[in-house]
Amino acid sequence: MEAMNQGNESDKDGQLLQGIIDIFEEVLGVNPVNEDDHFFHLGGHSLIAIRVVARLHSTFGIQVPVRAIFDHSTPIGLAEHIRQRNKPFA
Repeated sequence: MEAMNQGNESDKDGQLLQGIIDIFEEVLGVNPVNEDDHFFHLGGHSLIAIRVVARLHSTFGIQVPVRAIFDHSTPIGLAEHIRQRNKPFA
């Protein structure tokens, strides 16, 4: 049963990462975006970061502070930050 839960976790992680990549592509007008591409190097700025945060909320129902885009500016880094932030306490 635990292996199945880990598989579901992995699927959710992959969906989150792909969703962040899709959002970056959409709001930045850049395609393709790779998991390690830097938001600001792709032309992002603070106003676009606000759009990313809004899209994360509308797509995944999660609230992420705009500051997170500055601190974790790659899709993989942002996905990891969100996972860690939303990890239940053990």
